[in-house]
Amino acid sequence: MPLSIQPKPGEDRTNQRDQRHTVPILRARSSKRTKICGNPRCHCARDPAARHGPYYEWSYLKGGRLHHRTLTPKQAELMRLAIHSYRKAKKLLRTWEAHTSSSSKFNAPE
Repeated sequence: MPLSIQPKPGEDRTNQRDQRHTVPILRARSSKRTKICGNPRCHCARDPAARHGPYYEWSYLKGGRLHHRTLTPKQAELMRLAIHSYRKAKKLLRTWEAHTSSSSKFNAPE
């Protein structure tokens, strides 16, 4: 499943133009892991440094259930950037919310 931020066909032209310049943002988790193949004669069964991989995985919630997908190294890098962007945006929103709630405009009149 290739990751892409390209607009879908049939979307409004203005929306397409805006989306081409946006940063990918995604609430998910990615990981890099190595695996044991299960063959007792394979070198990976005895030596943890010789395990197969690395394999990049993407974990996300959909419909309340946890899903996993294997990614290519290129997709994993895009995913890492999208997750970083999500966390950065979330932090900025929390800061903005704290600033707004402490603003004198929203304090109860005395």
